Amino acid sequence: MRDFVKRKKKLLNLLRKVYETVESLEEELKKEKIEFEPSELKEKIKKGIDNLEKKRFIIACFGAFSDGKTSLLTMIMHKLGIPYDIEDMLISPEPTTDRIHYYQSRDYLLVDTPGMFSEKILHEEKTKKFISEANVVLYVVSQENPLKESTHKVIKWVMQDIGKADCTIFVINKMDKIADMDDPEDFFEKCRIKQKVVEDTLNQILEKDGEYRMVCISADPFGKGVQYWIEHMDEYDKLSNLDELLYKMEDFVRRAKEDLILLGGISVIKDIAGRCLEEVKECQKELNDLIENLEGQVEEIEYRIGELKKEISESHQNIIDDLINLRDNIISGIQAAPDLKELENVCRKEIGKEGYILEAKIEQIIKKYTEGIKREEEGIFKDIENSLEFHQKIEDKFLKTFSSMSKEGGRFLKVISTRKLADAILRTRNVLRIRFKFKPWGAIKMAKTIKSFGRMLAVVGVLLDGALVIKKIWDEKKLESSKKEIVDGIDEGFRKIVKEISRESYINTYFSELKDVEGIQRDVRSQLERYVSLQNILARAENTLRKILMELPEGTENG
Repeated sequence: MRDFVKRKKKLLNLLRKVYETVESLEEELKKEKIEFEPSELKEKIKKGIDNLEKKRFIIACFGAFSDGKTSLLTMIMHKLGIPYDIEDMLISPEPTTDRIHYYQSRDYLLVDTPGMFSEKILHEEKTKKFISEANVVLYVVSQENPLKESTHKVIKWVMQDIGKADCTIFVINKMDKIADMDDPEDFFEKCRIKQKVVEDTLNQILEKDGEYRMVCISADPFGKGVQYWIEHMDEYDKLSNLDELLYKMEDFVRRAKEDLILLGGISVIKDIAGRCLEEVKECQKELNDLIENLEGQVEEIEYRIGELKKEISESHQNIIDDLINLRDNIISGIQAAPDLKELENVCRKEIGKEGYILEAKIEQIIKKYTEGIKREEEGIFKDIENSLEFHQKIEDKFLKTFSSMSKEGGRFLKVISTRKLADAILRTRNVLRIRFKFKPWGAIKMAKTIKSFGRMLAVVGVLLDGALVIKKIWDEKKLESSKKEIVDGIDEGFRKIVKEISRESYINTYFSELKDVEGIQRDVRSQLERYVSLQNILARAENTLRKILMELPEGTENG
């Protein structure tokens, strides 16, 4: 008894750990805007704790709708004197209810579960839930085809995954169909054959030889109905072999009650922790692929944008260098003019009336270094759009996998899209609608400064309308002072132009969409960080769940 108390205490602690893990996971996922619906899990853990604390012993009757489960349960309750409503126990040709029925006796709680293997998955999920909580399972099968292939997966889940092998009694029903119930020898021979079939099938399913508890009965001999047999119990006792099942069941319960109560707690832990672990692992696998792909996308986008910004900086520097060289060449030509006539020619050639030649030269310099980058920029943005669309498909697949939290589907995680990638794609497309063509700078930015060259020349008398006017105002002696004023004016004009074509102004004029793409880059990076955070949360949950499963008593680990 002391050992039982010690083991019970350990299992209660483990159940509480599982509960805390589920609650912690719920809180962390909420922060990441991930929906997690653990109410069913938490309720089941609470029930497992309650069962252990109160030493409640549960026997679940389990089987397909057509295998006579309800008839068997009715006759068991009648034999044991457990109150029941006969109307509830009448057999329907179709599985029309998903209710769980509880029947309390002096020593245990008898549970009638909805049938398994029906097309109504709700029945199946509810049944699985109560089977994992039960201390003893009466697994009802028909002698005609005791363990159909369609049931093998569920049998493996019952016997191995949630550890019910030691607390399951296989009840082979409807023996009246193949045996002479009045002939003990014939009955026992047919029982031996059917039990051998069940044993061999179980060994095959579980991939190992085992010893199984089995009883052959006829819950409703000759199909006369439970109401008939309730009125003819003496005849029923001779034909049904139900007393043998009751004896084995009660003896089994008496001898193994404490161990079975503990196994009930263990199976709840294995079921909850196992189901959570399975879903966490599945989510992690999908998430790892998603993160790996998105990391590559982010690195590629950041690299391409970084290279583009580097080229823009180099282009801007080349423009400034060429403008300074242009200024130096113009000034050199002016300073080298031997007379006013030549000075006029230099100004006409290098500047032009109202600065139109100088403006064209400046535009040509800007165009030379900008057009190629604009074409490259368009290609980069198109590549980014294609890359994001590819990743969006991968993310959609991931989100679709974890979009269902329905109880029928048995999922608890639901990853909600933040639409960051979808929005990023839309923004990239909007950027690509912009015409990636060279826009003249001067018409917008340099008009006043360029025209100031003409006004500046007028002040010093170089009107560019003819040497005659110039000669009337200036003589050769004033040539040098005129040159100085013109050079100073040109130097000041170029200083303003260089200031106007700052790096920021250059980017805003020709690469304004770069800011949008940098915003897209930040959004994609943010999405990646969100998934990495989710990955870390799931890794912590997986680690905790594995530790809990490892702490279970020996011989109860998942197969």
